[in-house]
Parts: sequence; structure tokens; C-alpha cells
Amino acid sequence: MNSCHSVLEKPARQAPILPANVHLVTVVSKELVTPLMLRVKFACANVAPFIGGEMHVRLLLPQRGRYPVWPEAGENGSLKWPKGEDEILLRAYTIRAVDEARGELWIDFLQHTACGVATPGADFARDVGVGEQVALLGPGSGHLPQSRSIFFVGDETALPAIARIAAEVPAGTRMSGVIEVFDETEEQPLPTRGLLNVEWLHRRKYQAGEKRVLINAARKLVAAADNTTFIWVACEKNDVRELRATLKKREHRPEDMYVAWYWSR
Repeated sequence: MNSCHSVLEKPARQAPILPANVHLVTVVSKELVTPLMLRVKFACANVAPFIGGEMHVRLLLPQRGRYPVWPEAGENGSLKWPKGEDEILLRAYTIRAVDEARGELWIDFLQHTACGVATPGADFARDVGVGEQVALLGPGSGHLPQSRSIFFVGDETALPAIARIAAEVPAGTRMSGVIEVFDETEEQPLPTRGLLNVEWLHRRKYQAGEKRVLINAARKLVAAADNTTFIWVACEKNDVRELRATLKKREHRPEDMYVAWYWSR
């Protein structure tokens, strides 16, 4: 999106009544965390709903070249969504961090390398300018695990959530993880008050046709987990299905796991 919010003339219309869970935020800065991970920081008038609890939001993207028309509060707490040329595209993201002192929300956007694949969220992050306004819906889903022992399985799409959890766990929490990224330049420091051990897998070093490196490493990690360990999994759809079946077979309690697919091949 080519900074259309700042160049299009706003049509004359009455200001909408926004639902309580729709937050207008303003881009204050952008920075590359790694060569493929772009962080956008947003100023938010009220960051309280994003502190603790649920981590995920939906980014509301208007059609290219259209001035944004945000959803309005409808009857019985429902949302009235714009239609037609004003239809909004939604993409789910993790709030990477909340800077309460500055009133900021941070979201990390993976800049995908696959050709011919639509990446509206990544395109937005790349093209949006400081000072532009966007809307977030949420927070909703993705609770912070409440456990003294956590196992992580994920790829770069899961890194913002893994980093957020690691940063917010109580001191002494034991964590292990296997994380797949493109190469060593995509590894990120994961500061924590807990005890964290991560095995990084580098996709660029795989042999031709080698596709099960993450799933095989994840199986070993899961096999070592006891019944009190919270198992957190987020990666490609087929890998997630396989790991979910493994966890079901070993009768791991549903309340002690989070298993979600973040993308599909």
C-alpha cells in the first residue's frame, strides 16, 4: 500500500462510532530486527487492553487506493463492516511488545521471500509511512502460558509470540525450544527472566528435498516433555496437524498446550 492514507482526500462523512475493541493507532517508527523481520511501532491512546492476557490482534487493511472506512459498532455488540469498494482485509499478528511508558505497541512483520505469493501484511509494513494511521481489532486469542515449564516449537512466523512469552514469564520458568529460520542472520536474542534453551534450525543449510527437519526435532522435544509441561506449537499447517496428532496420541491435556498453524504451503 503506497501511503494512500496520507495522500487521499478524506471524504466528508460523520465520524464513525468505533467498537471498543477497534483501536486506531499511528505509525511512529520502523526498524529491521533481522534482514527479514521488520518491526513497526504504533502509538496507541490506550495500551491497557494489550498488557498481559491475549497477544493477538487483527490488522485492518483497506483496499489499495481507498481511504479507510473502519467498522462501526452495531446492535448487540456486533460489528458493521464496510462492503464493496471499502471492504477491509484482515490479517492476524502478535503484539510483540507493549511499551506502556511510551504508549506504544510493537508488531513484527516477516518479509516473505516466496515469489508470486500475496503478502498484504508484509507489503503494508514495508510501504507504510511514519504518521499514517491504521486500525487494530482485538486483542483476542493467544494467551500467555501459565506454567513453570514450557516447550516451544515454531518457525520465524512464530518468533514474535515466542519472544513475547519468553520476555513475560515469571523468573525461574524453564523453557526449551526448537525454532526454524532461514539462516543464522534470522536468529533473534530472546531476553527472559526464565531459563531458556533454544535449538536453532537453518533452512538454508538443508539438503535438497529435506523437509522434515523441524517436525523431527519437534517430535524429540515433545517426547521429552512430562505431563506438567506446556507445549506451544505454531508453524506450517501440515506440520501442526502432525504434531497435534502426536500430542493427542500421548494424551497431553488440551489445557496444557497451544497448537496453531500460522501459514500453509
